[in-house]
Amino acid sequence: MLASGPFASAFAISSWAVAVGRQPPCLGIVVRIKAGQSVLLASTSSGSWLQLSLADGYCRVCDSEVTLGFVGPGDLQLVRIPAGCVACLEALTDVSVSWRDPGASFQASEELLGDWMAVLLRVRSHRQAGQRLLALFQALLCRHGRRTSGGYWLAFSLSHQRLSELLGSTRSTVTRMMSLLRQRSALLSCDEQMGLLFDPAFLED
Repeated sequence: MLASGPFASAFAISSWAVAVGRQPPCLGIVVRIKAGQSVLLASTSSGSWLQLSLADGYCRVCDSEVTLGFVGPGDLQLVRIPAGCVACLEALTDVSVSWRDPGASFQASEELLGDWMAVLLRVRSHRQAGQRLLALFQALLCRHGRRTSGGYWLAFSLSHQRLSELLGSTRSTVTRMMSLLRQRSALLSCDEQMGLLFDPAFLED
């Protein structure tokens, strides 16, 4: 199934969710979402658990404009939708994803959003915006980065507006800090591929 428009229609999501509920766990329906599109994970099931599986690509889990976490290819993650939250999955790259009710056999200690909330709280605990940006990119690289001959590659990028939301800073501050990273050669040019490329020493700071 392919999501269309910024959001898949409510009817499509409802029909798809019903279809998944009728399938054995190994036959979950895979949805293909294009970069920049979002799909509704839950609207009336706040507080419930979902099992999220990405075959490829990277997504941001969010409640409106608030980032709750990130998920990457090969991840089989448990997500608990917080009470009062309308959870969405935003594709940062083209992505193939499926999700279903995990049943009673899951381990709550594996939950995705709780881990990411702890990471984001640690990021926001730094006083200076530059330190928060450094901590955020290091966390993303540790979880979703890849070592290449040119440095550490993050296969997706985030807008300055999104970075400002994550850091609790203004967009102009983020723009200035990103320029400084480029001037210091910590953030390298990667014109041949999407995403962000960092100098290997960046993770050692």
